[in-house]
Amino acid sequence: MQELSLSAFERVKPLFHHVRGLHAAVFTVLEGHQAGRVWADQIANPNTAVMISDFCYLTSNPGSSDLQADAVKWLEAEVLHHREYTPIVCLTEPWEAALQTILPAYGVQRYVLRKFDLDIQRYRELHTGWQKHIPAGFALHRLNAQTALDADAMAAIWGSVENFLAHGFGFCMLDESQSDAHLAFAASVQTVFVGDHHAETGVETRAAYRRKGLATALCCAYIDHCLQNGIYPEWGCGDDNEPSERLAYKLGYTNKHEITMLYVHTPEHLLEK
Repeated sequence: MQELSLSAFERVKPLFHHVRGLHAAVFTVLEGHQAGRVWADQIANPNTAVMISDFCYLTSNPGSSDLQADAVKWLEAEVLHHREYTPIVCLTEPWEAALQTILPAYGVQRYVLRKFDLDIQRYRELHTGWQKHIPAGFALHRLNAQTALDADAMAAIWGSVENFLAHGFGFCMLDESQSDAHLAFAASVQTVFVGDHHAETGVETRAAYRRKGLATALCCAYIDHCLQNGIYPEWGCGDDNEPSERLAYKLGYTNKHEITMLYVHTPEHLLEK
C-alpha cells in the first residue's frame, strides 16, 4: 500500500462513489476540505484503498481478493498495531470478509449508525411556508465568523472556523431577548462534512430552548439552502438517538438503513511501542 498525495486523491474517487450515507464524510477529505490520509494498492490504477480521517474507511473493487489480502496485512502492521483503538467502516464486501480473518485477535465493539433518505416531495408538502412557524422572539441567521464559534464543536470538526466558512455552511437561531451574543445563541444546524454535492448534517439545541420548534425551522432553512444549491443533505444518528430520528421523520426523511461501524481495540502485546 502506498500513501497518496492530496493531488492523487482524485484517483481513488471511483472506489468510493458507491458509498451511501457516508458520501460527505468521505469526499470532504478526497476534495481537500478536511484533513485525512489515503493509501492505495497502486497509484496509477488503484483497486484497493484505505482512508483515515474521523474513521478508517476501507474500500475496494470487487474481485480484488489477492490485493485485499495484502491490504489486510498492511492494515494490521501499519494501522492497528500503532493505535489502541481504531474506528473502522467497511465499504465493500471483500473488506468485510477479509477482516474476519484477523479480528478474532482484537477486541471489537460494534456501533450502529442509522441513516435516512430525504423524500424531497414529502419535505415540501410538510414544510412549505415554514418561516411563519418561527417562534416569536427568535431570529434565524446564517452562521458567520462570530456565531460559528458558538456552534457545537465547529473548530474541532473543521480545523478552524475559517475553514468551515470556506467550505461549509449553517444557520443559527438567536434569542432576541438576550443582549449577550453568546447567551442569545439558542440552536444551530450546520454541515459536519461537505463533498461531492453531499452534506452531512449536525443539529444542536441548547437545553433551555428545546421543544420550541427551533430545530425544525433551522433544518428547513438548511434543507432549502441545500436543495437550491444542488446539495443533498444527508442525515444520520446513532441507534440510541431517538430525538434525532424523530426529527428526521418530521422533516420528511424516510427509508431508514443501518451502517455498522467497528471499534477495534488492539491488545497491548500487539501494540508497537
